[in-house]
Amino acid sequence: MNILGVFDMDMIGFWPGAEYGPVTMYSGFSYISERLFDYYQNVANLYIPEMPTRRFTEMDAYGGDHLSFDVHEYPALYIGDVEYKEQNVYYHTPNDTIGSGVNCFALSEGFVKAVIAATAELADGRLAPQDFRATIKNGNVFLSWDEAPGTEFYKLFKDNELLAETTENSLVDENFVDGEWHNYFVKGVDPEGFESPASNIDSVFSREALQLPASYYFNDTIDDLHLYNENWVLGMYKQRKCLLARTYTNDNVLQMIETPWFSIPETTEDISVEFKMYRMFSSIWVPYNLNVFVEVTTDRKTWHKIAKIDGAMGQWNDYAFSINDYIGSDYVQVRIRFEGSGKGVTTTDAKVMAIDNLCINFSHDAVNEHFVNKKFNFLVSPNPTNGIVNITMESESNYLIAVYNMLGVKMLSKESLSDGILDLSSFPQGIYFISVDNGVDRITKRIVISK
Repeated sequence: MNILGVFDMDMIGFWPGAEYGPVTMYSGFSYISERLFDYYQNVANLYIPEMPTRRFTEMDAYGGDHLSFDVHEYPALYIGDVEYKEQNVYYHTPNDTIGSGVNCFALSEGFVKAVIAATAELADGRLAPQDFRATIKNGNVFLSWDEAPGTEFYKLFKDNELLAETTENSLVDENFVDGEWHNYFVKGVDPEGFESPASNIDSVFSREALQLPASYYFNDTIDDLHLYNENWVLGMYKQRKCLLARTYTNDNVLQMIETPWFSIPETTEDISVEFKMYRMFSSIWVPYNLNVFVEVTTDRKTWHKIAKIDGAMGQWNDYAFSINDYIGSDYVQVRIRFEGSGKGVTTTDAKVMAIDNLCINFSHDAVNEHFVNKKFNFLVSPNPTNGIVNITMESESNYLIAVYNMLGVKMLSKESLSDGILDLSSFPQGIYFISVDNGVDRITKRIVISK
């Protein structure tokens, strides 16, 4: 979906009183949403200076409706009064009503004004060019981005210096130096000469393809891997010389290892990415989305999640994942991403990610036991129905199924269902929602009972 961002006004009406300071609006964000927060805060403080906008002291709010967007990497802000949750004795109780849990309409009004102002400014504003990426085509560094409406020409920057100006939404860097990291971004310029904000930054190390099979053992060098964040080091950890990142923070965590690009010949029978990993975080640091993902791209625009790794902390574990789906691709990169947002401890405990023996091998032993891209679907018929509903699943697995009414009340549930019939004839006519869960994803469909 073409979602630029989400403003989630979750709980916006409680203020504990003047003893806790002036009425203040708060917001939380994960690392993926930091730029959206900076923009929202600037606009809110411009239009509503008497009610300042600040970031939550606990950095983010877990369980909010924004979180599902963050996990799928859509920028989303939790906007609301959860900063005062400890003072709100009515929080999530039957008495969380107007007059008790909602006691400050001025705060509610401020939140709504701030979101309207931010949305209006976006609608009339100059967005940065979207989906900027640097890839290799025919031995050249190829820079491309989505066209930005209202833009007369673009300015390309390389290593923070102007590289070129162009009216096209692509450019080839003919003066690229192999063996050095080069950072690129682009700005749009409108007919009046105003520049947009900068796009995302993308980086390239070499025009030469990685030769397969490839191995990184981290004995003395990191070689040509691209490491996001500066706290990656070569060092000993748990009896192994490895690539190690320690993060001491109560804020967002993002560590990434990215391989150089390579091609996979069409004649390849099997190919996999393999590595050893040790990860650890404090038991009191409990974000919802602290995970390790293995991802693949063929254009640097879209990273496909081929694996989600959770559990198995406190020991070295071996992982191997097939990338056979990309056989025949001229441009492929693999990355390992360790990320989480939010709340925890500062300097007493570290979040640790350690990687060793990273290899891309022509191997048939890879298994995807942590595979997260298992798409599933189900069919509901007839719809509308008199109450007898046929459920057709697109695989033979058993699923958890539940039926909810318009108020979100669960009316029926079954713990194991593949294909079958649901008898809802005892339900009053109206709109209901059938939710199916496979343990990784959940799909919900609307159904109408008409009698």
